[in-house]
Amino acid sequence: MTTDPNLATTSNNSAPYRLRPLWALGQGIRATWDKLGLVLAMSLMWSIALMFLLVGWQKLFRHIPAVWGNLLGAGVITLVLPALYAGIVFVAHEAVRFEEVSLGDVTKAFRRFYGVATRLGFLQTLVLLALQMNLFFYSTWKTMAGMMAALLCLYVLLFWGMMLLYQYPLLIAQETGLLDEPEQGKQAKRGAFAVVRRSFYLALGSPAYTLACLLGVLLLTLLMGVTGVLFISVWAGMIAFITTISTRELLIKYEVIPAPISLPVVPDSEFRIE
Repeated sequence: MTTDPNLATTSNNSAPYRLRPLWALGQGIRATWDKLGLVLAMSLMWSIALMFLLVGWQKLFRHIPAVWGNLLGAGVITLVLPALYAGIVFVAHEAVRFEEVSLGDVTKAFRRFYGVATRLGFLQTLVLLALQMNLFFYSTWKTMAGMMAALLCLYVLLFWGMMLLYQYPLLIAQETGLLDEPEQGKQAKRGAFAVVRRSFYLALGSPAYTLACLLGVLLLTLLMGVTGVLFISVWAGMIAFITTISTRELLIKYEVIPAPISLPVVPDSEFRIE
């Protein structure tokens, strides 16, 4: 269930599951290293798609007024990148469950989750644009009310970033049936709005853990962005692994999925052949 077979488990009679953001980030980096070839291929695929979309945006919409050109460009990008990233997260989801995966699984997942991932992408874009516009609007006010409103927008923007951390892993989990309860005949609600609702509850339920994971992701993004090469060749795959493992930790905590079994390590000196 996780990249670390020695993860301590919890049971009904044990202490609550302890969330470790640094451990989750470390396991994401370790998983990236373990699947480095696949991560490089997936990240390059994502970066090349982004590059072509940005170039096309610049050429097709440079004669359109800036506001409409930006909106149309963002819309075109949203038609491709969310579903492609969902495919990358699907591969990470399967890899941490020790399933065999390949680059071909990205394209299969792209087609499989295209509808819900694209709707989620449009929803994310609309919310982000609305928050940014409100922040800009209130920041132009030179009154105490404007400062308070701008500060509130910043807090909401931060919380939305915390929610974004979980949304694509949750999309894969719910659409693949991981969140279903077959014993009780219950199917988890599907769709983009269900993803956002679940990400809200996860972020609200563990804000310190979520904020620590988000800061780790932002720091890694900044470091890779400075180098340029690492961002192009590693970023998408690594972030997919980190967010997948971070999300699974919360699902284990809330007993949505079982904790992995921890087996005691037996020293070689204790092995006996009768």
